[in-house]
Amino acid sequence: MYICFMKKIIFYVIILLFVSNLQAQKKTDSLLFELNTNKLKDSNKVNLFLQLSYNFRFTKQDTAIFFAEKAVLLSQKLNFDNVKAQSFYTLGMLYTYKRENEKAFDFLTTAKELFEEQNMEYEILKCQTYLGMVFINMGEYEKSLQLSQITINKYEKNIDKEMLSRNYNNIGRVHQIRKNFDLSLQYFKKALTVLTPSDDKKSIAILLTNMANIYIMLNMLDSAKFNYQKAIEITKTINHNAYLSFLYTSMSVVYLLENENNEALKILNKSLDICNKNNFLPEKTICLLKLSYLYLKLSDSSFNEIERKKYIDTAITYLNETLIILKNKEDTERLLECYNYLSAAHSRLNQYKHSYDYLLKYNSLKDSLFNIKRENIIQDLEAKYQHEIQGKELKNKELIIQQQLLKNKKEKFQRNVFIVGFFCILIGFIVFVKIYFKQKKLSEMKIDFVNNMTHEFKTPLSNINLAVSILASNANTEEQEFLSIIKEEQNRLKKGIDIVLSTSLLDKNELVVNFEKTDIHQILKDVAHNNELYANKKNGKIVLNLSAKNFIISIDEYHFINVINNLIENAIKYSNNKFAINISTVNENSSLLIKISDTGIGIAKKDLKYIFDKFYRVSTKNRYESNGFGIGLYYVKKIIEAHNAKINVTSKLNEGSVFTLNFKS
Repeated sequence: MYICFMKKIIFYVIILLFVSNLQAQKKTDSLLFELNTNKLKDSNKVNLFLQLSYNFRFTKQDTAIFFAEKAVLLSQKLNFDNVKAQSFYTLGMLYTYKRENEKAFDFLTTAKELFEEQNMEYEILKCQTYLGMVFINMGEYEKSLQLSQITINKYEKNIDKEMLSRNYNNIGRVHQIRKNFDLSLQYFKKALTVLTPSDDKKSIAILLTNMANIYIMLNMLDSAKFNYQKAIEITKTINHNAYLSFLYTSMSVVYLLENENNEALKILNKSLDICNKNNFLPEKTICLLKLSYLYLKLSDSSFNEIERKKYIDTAITYLNETLIILKNKEDTERLLECYNYLSAAHSRLNQYKHSYDYLLKYNSLKDSLFNIKRENIIQDLEAKYQHEIQGKELKNKELIIQQQLLKNKKEKFQRNVFIVGFFCILIGFIVFVKIYFKQKKLSEMKIDFVNNMTHEFKTPLSNINLAVSILASNANTEEQEFLSIIKEEQNRLKKGIDIVLSTSLLDKNELVVNFEKTDIHQILKDVAHNNELYANKKNGKIVLNLSAKNFIISIDEYHFINVINNLIENAIKYSNNKFAINISTVNENSSLLIKISDTGIGIAKKDLKYIFDKFYRVSTKNRYESNGFGIGLYYVKKIIEAHNAKINVTSKLNEGSVFTLNFKS
């Protein structure tokens, strides 16, 4: 159904195109005659150059560019902004067709900016349409899609079918490159539907060609052949021989896929005749490569050795001719294809040295092509970066002008802000100093109060100790038991008072540490023995594993004993029944490590970083059952630091804790 419908449409389109082509040719001849009269004013010449450029845009692109450049120079001389913008747009359009992307981008961007200055929305959209094509050629597909969709939305309102078709074509091409063939076909059909016979004939031929290419991908060879044939008929009416040659070559692919080698050979010979008559070298290169491939294919299916050799020789002849055309040209892709076919052809003739040489050339060129592509990507990125910098420089100039206008206001505002800020800072500083000295006074009062209070406690404690000693000398067994409890609690209270006093001196940096060479192992044994009774009450045990060889170090014995006592008492206090405390020593990297580990309730990860803070106590279920002020570990850390040593702790809940003291030997 679709093919029958398309046949009818394209039949009428071809008739109308043929008539319109005759009219266009007459119009072009008339314009050239008018230009040669030399009676035209410069303002009229500019428009005439643009019309001639537009008329030659498909048949003679170099001529079209020549007239467009003439129009640009003349419009700049006359300073006609509208015509200048139109001239830049025409040049951009022509370079888009020639796939000279950088030139096309620059001219179209300049034209767009000039049209924007004149608020010419329709012309801006035309620039955007061709910029969409340029982005496709540059590989920036997402930009092309976005720009084309924006332009379509505008054109649908303005009902410009020609440009609407071009934007549909842009989107179709992007989807074709991304291999979304169904979507691509939809957009190509939309583009073809909105076109009229008065539009560009080549645009219709290109759309039919694009659709044919997709049909080949989808293996719909009949549809592909039909579209190629109609594109060929239309191209004949516009006398565009270069594109006609390209279409013949493209259509040969369909015949090759259908294994209709004779038909492929006929149509390729037609293409080659056109190229030879008109000296179309790029199109001829493509045609010769296809012919070479065809003859190599024929040689593979031939069982006659003479005929087979003839096919291969013909292929080599065409390939050598291709090499001559490609000499000093930068068509690396075609050259790669040529080397590949030559290697295969000589291999079929058992000429392995030639085959190997061409294979080497193929691999070498392939590697260089990769490097070229990489360099092109780098250069493209550099060009984009430079373009971005130029854009930023223009924006910066505009900003500088705006900044100069706002400079006085900003300076006045800054002065006011400075004055207000200065007084705010001054007031804040005064308040801070006042609060600081007040807090300092309160801190000193607190420290003095604690010192006085602990000193006052020491006298009654000494009296209690003396009284207990006197009573113990004459007490019976039961009384002795109670007196020992009193003495034990008195000693504990005295120890706590000593730690508070030492902590107070530490805060004032007044604590005196007396270093002496001391046997660490002996101290650890004594402290462990003193705490053994306390541990036994909770069915626990203290295990010593003193394996260090260098255990004589300089310490303050009194404070060191307090540190070890504190750590062991904490281990006992925060352990359940049937626990074990392990005290070990070891030498490591000229240091003495003392480890005190337990199997207690452990410390939560969130509490570990705070346990050495003053007055901090870990929250536990029996927090109020366990005695303490939260200064024991604070005291421990301060004493260890006074010894130029380090303390580390690791712990896991319900598994226990390990405190490691690191002293330099």
